[in-house]
Amino acid sequence: MKKYYLIVFFLIVFSGFSFSQDTLREPYHYYYLSDLSLKEVGTLMLTDSIHPSDNKITFDLMDHISECEIGEFPFYFSVFNQIVKQADGAVAETVGSYIWRLIKKRPKEFVKNLDAVDDELVDRWAGLLVYKMYFSCPSDSLKYYNLKLFDSLIEIKSSKKLLLFKEKTLKSIKLDYSDN
Repeated sequence: MKKYYLIVFFLIVFSGFSFSQDTLREPYHYYYLSDLSLKEVGTLMLTDSIHPSDNKITFDLMDHISECEIGEFPFYFSVFNQIVKQADGAVAETVGSYIWRLIKKRPKEFVKNLDAVDDELVDRWAGLLVYKMYFSCPSDSLKYYNLKLFDSLIEIKSSKKLLLFKEKTLKSIKLDYSDN
């Protein structure tokens, strides 16, 4: 009887657990939906059909916001906002670096599109950006780098939303990362 169980066990192990569907359609697989275009996946994310996860397609979408054509930027900015809004766990820990990269590579588009972001999401953007900056900048210079970043953005266009974003990041620095 033990031999029978042993044979069944090895058959299951060596079969590679092929009981599941195609891995590109397995939600917890790293390459989930990676065979679809970013536009298709972005549309699925905007309609809440799928949610951001720590998988290839989510990271590709966040990469693409910094590299897409000018005409595509509003669409991918909306997708990025959806990711920021829903990110948790490992994704939330990395979003700040994508925010910082976006601001550095596309400051004009960022400032122009920030006005469409609601105040609650601006607060989330600020917290995630400061989290990234905290691990990238010397802690005693965090406020300085933040102010320098915003000074360069305000030169492009000053808006209420940008000033709110600046205020929220400074508040986040003071509350979360200051020794005072």
